[in-house]
Amino acid sequence: MGNGARSNEELFRHTKLIGAAYRADLARELQLLGYEIRLTDKEGGFELAHINRAQIEAFSQRSRMIEDALSNRMARRAPRPPRSRERSLPWRPAPRRSA
Repeated sequence: MGNGARSNEELFRHTKLIGAAYRADLARELQLLGYEIRLTDKEGGFELAHINRAQIEAFSQRSRMIEDALSNRMARRAPRPPRSRERSLPWRPAPRRSA
């Protein structure tokens, strides 16, 4: 296995830690900008304190409706035939010159 594969596996193993670090940094930056936050879980999840639970639920329901509609639309679509490898290349090799 090459170094790239090993580093990808290492990154994947630490995804949860990386996500927590990202959320902590984002929360800190928002607080520096004057926003108050409300912690929602032990993994560093948070919400903006000025947005109430009813507003969050309203947007969450709307998001679920959109995701369901997209899933239904994609399920009804006929699968596309696979593209040939030649067509998917963004360039074509130049023909070889004879000597």
